[in-house]
Amino acid sequence: STEVVSYVDVAEEWARQNLRVPLDVIRVVTARGDSMLGAINDGDVLFVDSRVNYFDADAIYVLNWQGRPLVKRLQLRRDGTLQIRSDNAAYEPEIVPPGEIDQLHISGRVLAAWGLKRF
Repeated sequence: STEVVSYVDVAEEWARQNLRVPLDVIRVVTARGDSMLGAINDGDVLFVDSRVNYFDADAIYVLNWQGRPLVKRLQLRRDGTLQIRSDNAAYEPEIVPPGEIDQLHISGRVLAAWGLKRF
């Protein structure tokens, strides 16, 4: 006989074991596009800590910049600018000047990505 396992139960158990943050602060979003290819692939399920609404370390964030929702790496540079980076080299980094950082709206830090391989 085949055992049927609920996807939601598996996801919750996996999240409890791997994310180490309260589950009620986790937002689950689906990645779209190829700009973060390698780390995050199109269709991956992302587990996002919704408590993080500011840059506090170089990491991957869910953000809105100039009206565009993005999932990107943010990196603070020595000159005080913030760099919005993609893992896919086909995408140029964007620079956020210090005077415009308050216009960058962060809605969470990506803690993990869960992918599906199709065969």
